[in-house]
Amino acid sequence: MVQQQQQGFVNPYMLSENESEMGKFKDNIRDKVIHNLKKVIAAGDINFTGDMTKSIHKETQSNIQFVIIDSPYAGLVDKGMSPGTWVNFDKLHAWVEGKLKILDNVTNPSGKSYYTGEATDVTWRILYKIQRDGIKPTFFVKKALKKVIGQFGQANLRRSSGGNKQGKWAKKLKRGLKKAGKILKKVSKKGMKGVKLANKGINTASRYQKKLGRYK
Repeated sequence: MVQQQQQGFVNPYMLSENESEMGKFKDNIRDKVIHNLKKVIAAGDINFTGDMTKSIHKETQSNIQFVIIDSPYAGLVDKGMSPGTWVNFDKLHAWVEGKLKILDNVTNPSGKSYYTGEATDVTWRILYKIQRDGIKPTFFVKKALKKVIGQFGQANLRRSSGGNKQGKWAKKLKRGLKKAGKILKKVSKKGMKGVKLANKGINTASRYQKKLGRYK
């Protein structure tokens, strides 16, 4: 055994090669989270001028790996909005021009530009509709995380040598998966913070992945 020091934390119980493999495993999960986030966003046609998928990136803080979504639309699209709320006109107007390709100024075939006010009119119509009806949530974060959990599947935690007794690492992994499931249920309430929380749960579960060689 060797001691390893990462960002001020000393782990005397982890071999350097095991630490490296665990890091690769966590990063693999993180890549799958990002892949499925982009896939769900594309399937739901909620990319909004491409900002949503471009704003998804990876970060590591205090040796904990995160998936971050920086788009200003992310929380609104994921959680939705209740009726009675007025959204920002300028941001909505920019979305109308970027996503719907509707402009206030158009150019005719002769090259002359003139004002139609179409984008402004559409923006007001959408703004009033949101205020009246709200925005339906998409829960794209929760859907993406469910896909990741489904891809990794459920491990059988019983010993391959027979018997019904579970080892300590199997029990710890089971607790980690249970914790990840609880965090997943809170994603729709927590918004984009749910991505960070869910990844903490995945980190907890993946911590014991290397110990599954004795189980099937």
